[in-house]
Amino acid sequence: MAITDTALTMSKGIPMSSSAEHAPAKERGPERLSVFPAFFRVSGRRVVICGNGDEAFAKARLLANTEADIVAVTDAPEQDYAEWLAARGIEPVNIDLSSDMMVLAVLKQAVLTFAATGNPQDDQRIVALSRALKVPANAVDQPEHCDFLTPALVNRARWRSPSVRKVRVRFWRR
Repeated sequence: MAITDTALTMSKGIPMSSSAEHAPAKERGPERLSVFPAFFRVSGRRVVICGNGDEAFAKARLLANTEADIVAVTDAPEQDYAEWLAARGIEPVNIDLSSDMMVLAVLKQAVLTFAATGNPQDDQRIVALSRALKVPANAVDQPEHCDFLTPALVNRARWRSPSVRKVRVRFWRR
């Protein structure tokens, strides 16, 4: 049976793209994205945040808007972060963040990891450990060491109450 051009461009009745569309990036032009926007399903799944301070706290607040099982890995959490975790019933995993074996044990069941220690070398080490387990990782404020990026998000659900709507209207009229 001979393979025709039509057979090469069709797969199960779905048109396949031409080889020109699969050209190397440098041949495709400058208007291509270097990242692909995607969403991770985290409902009921473990997302690990390693850190003690503002960086970890910011990621935890962001993840609190999801149905993820947040695992806060700390060794000396700042008071406001510890109080926030306690208020939400999130029991921190208190381990030595410099211990690769302890961090690896926590990362084993994760679907995502945030390295948010505030120390670039520690964050990069945690990212490497996460990658060793094939778990995508984000080193906070270090995009060159991230498998995925998290944009700033606005939860518009909070803006829907009548009182907030009035304030918003006044703000935009100024």
